[in-house]
Amino acid sequence: MKRGLLFFIALSLIGTVLVCSQSSRDDMIPIISGPCIPHRAPTNLTTVGLRGTIGHQSNVLYVHMEWVPGDNSDVGDDIERSLDGVTFEHINMGYGNGVYNDTYELLPSTIYHYRVRVSARSHHACASAYSNVSSTMTPP
Repeated sequence: MKRGLLFFIALSLIGTVLVCSQSSRDDMIPIISGPCIPHRAPTNLTTVGLRGTIGHQSNVLYVHMEWVPGDNSDVGDDIERSLDGVTFEHINMGYGNGVYNDTYELLPSTIYHYRVRVSARSHHACASAYSNVSSTMTPP
């Protein structure tokens, strides 16, 4: 077993983040960065399917989303969408302000499920847990 992998296993067991980089000799060099501290999760996600004007475009199909931001709102939010409520895909990054309008490839009269979490863009922070899942149907 390579030295880098042993360090990774040992440090993972005590909850320390370990980032490994590869050297020209093809062995792993561990870089210890400290504990991963998760952000507080967003809460109270609500969604509503609408058709209206956004910017200069009229008759736009969109889902309006609002939630109570988690901590560190300057980090931003990962916004995810699902058709079945089980398999989610990342669709965009929110601004951390608890409001977003999804206009990306929506179909009329379709149920969409959404969830958000605080992003992990800080050096010593982990992404938060997910918010509640909120579902809505787009108008015909």
